[in-house]
Amino acid sequence: MRIISPIVMFLYLHSGLLMSQSDAYADSLLHLIGTKKPDSTKAKLLDKLVIRYEDLGAFDDAKKYLDSLRVLSEKINYKKGIGQYYAESALIEEYEGDPSASLKTNDQAMKIYSEIGFKKGMAAVYINIGNVYYEIGKLSESIDAQLQAIRLYQSIHDDEGVASCYSNIGNAYRQENDMSQALSYHRKAIAMQLKIDNEQEMGNALSSLATDYYANADYDSAKFFHQQAMLHFQKADYAYGMALSYGNLGNILIAEDLYDSSYYYYKKAFDLFTSIGADGDLSYMENGMATAHLAKNEFKEAKNGFLSAIGHGLRSQDKYILARSYELLSETETKMGDPKDALAHYKLSVAYSDSLNNEDNTKKTVQAQMQYEFDTRSAADSIKNAESTEREKIKHSNEIRQQQLYTWAGVCGFALMLIVAVVSIRAFRNKKKANEIIAHQKELVEEKQKEILDSIHYAKRIQQAQLPSEKNVEKNLSRMKEKPGEFNG
Repeated sequence: MRIISPIVMFLYLHSGLLMSQSDAYADSLLHLIGTKKPDSTKAKLLDKLVIRYEDLGAFDDAKKYLDSLRVLSEKINYKKGIGQYYAESALIEEYEGDPSASLKTNDQAMKIYSEIGFKKGMAAVYINIGNVYYEIGKLSESIDAQLQAIRLYQSIHDDEGVASCYSNIGNAYRQENDMSQALSYHRKAIAMQLKIDNEQEMGNALSSLATDYYANADYDSAKFFHQQAMLHFQKADYAYGMALSYGNLGNILIAEDLYDSSYYYYKKAFDLFTSIGADGDLSYMENGMATAHLAKNEFKEAKNGFLSAIGHGLRSQDKYILARSYELLSETETKMGDPKDALAHYKLSVAYSDSLNNEDNTKKTVQAQMQYEFDTRSAADSIKNAESTEREKIKHSNEIRQQQLYTWAGVCGFALMLIVAVVSIRAFRNKKKANEIIAHQKELVEEKQKEILDSIHYAKRIQQAQLPSEKNVEKNLSRMKEKPGEFNG
């Protein structure tokens, strides 16, 4: 019996299942589209309509309006709309079982989103790529793609996107049976959801954590977290999530051999799925209820339950539930003493199992082909990267040489400046010293000059003291003139 996963794959891109919405939503979008002029607003409405039809599984309608989105976006040169056309086309290719085409189309979406710098769209494409890798069993590549999406979401502070990626990574690790990492990432998702305060997404995160504990056979923890998830689904009025929780509780209880309780939860899940028109899940609930009857040896009720599950399985073409239900029906009929029908139904079980195995083999072939394409592209990228690296090395080398030239020019310039400064300082010091010598010599000259003048003045004073005064000379001269005889004898 399958473990009902609370995270359906197309939840990776969109914000939740639209099972609880009526088809009136699509009708209202169509009405709005008809009233809008050809602009980006109309393109956005067309994208929402495509998403609605994808969620309903109406892929022909989705493709029809995708074409309208492409034509309009190209006409008005709305790059984001063109990117959305490729992103949604890739999702449909994935749903329809063509992972190789889906990856190529996702690459086209990524190219356009990268050109316009639309990080949220780029992150969504990485999630889609991770989804494709998850589906074909390339879990390491799936995780890498989710990590790329996380980095983009973190750069634009989109906590909801980050939380979604944490859940997806946890699911991939669970698929790898690395339960430690699965639990770690699902706890991270829950911690992030606490910041967001989104009841429905918190319920999804708790359900994922519960499924980890179920896979680890920790049934008490699994029940606790499924019950916690149900409380959040109730607050969000999310009937599909509540039905999933009931079904998962039924799985846990039947694993614990508590058949009456498991039947109770399977029946509640069945009733809820019926009320919201989720017919694809009814066969699993019927198979669960019939298994509970079989375990209690209630063969008639078990047979009717398995036949009903087969009826729903045929309508949904679910080979897994058909193989399992035919197998259990055969076991029931054997115990009822009906070997003929038991053999016939056992053969049908084997046929569906073989078909599943063939699909698995096809998936492995596709995976091998994709691995070859991936390796080829990686080799081409390696050569391209090597050439790019060599060009970068040459460019870097030239830049280093140029930088070295600038450095040496700077060093030489600085050295020249230093020499000029030293010469200038030395000249200044020499000039200052010469000036000091000149000043000193001037002082000496002035001092000598003063001494000479003082000597002259001193000699003059002595001479003047020894010589008669001018008046006496003049007086004697006058007397000589008047009485020359006095002086002759």
